[in-house]
Amino acid sequence: MEEKPAPQNAVSETPPEMVIVPDVMVACLIDAGKIQYVADAKGTDAWQTPEETVRLGKGDCEDICIYLQDLLRRRGIEVDVVFGLKTRYHKHGHCWCEYEQDGETYVIEPRTNAFYRRSRLPDFLYVRVDDVDVVEEKVRAYHDRTGVWVSKAYRKRIEAKKK
Repeated sequence: MEEKPAPQNAVSETPPEMVIVPDVMVACLIDAGKIQYVADAKGTDAWQTPEETVRLGKGDCEDICIYLQDLLRRRGIEVDVVFGLKTRYHKHGHCWCEYEQDGETYVIEPRTNAFYRRSRLPDFLYVRVDDVDVVEEKVRAYHDRTGVWVSKAYRKRIEAKKK
């Protein structure tokens, strides 16, 4: 039987590397996974508190990440909500969580229950964007409303402008 060459744009079929994470993180991710993903209405982007997300049972990627961050923080695990693009080729922004352990940064994708070592991801996946004015405004507004900083990078940017 003759083998056919893979198309030039084919994605590798190599399975992703297994990442071992604490059970408490898995439990929190399962809880966050119970939230139904619903995009905000076109032209709006309201960020819900974790309490609002639970009460409504739905939210977009920011709402689900903020909820996951809250669940983990309550258990002593610090994670950061990160803003950017899921792939360099997407036109719409995305949000995920990241945490550090033993000098390694891990990406947590609540919508697919995935944990990835950042160092093992290709450069075109989960592209951070830490300098978008509209995101900065939303992070600041969320902090002003709740007292919670959801993003270390944007907190640093906001506080640097105050000096």
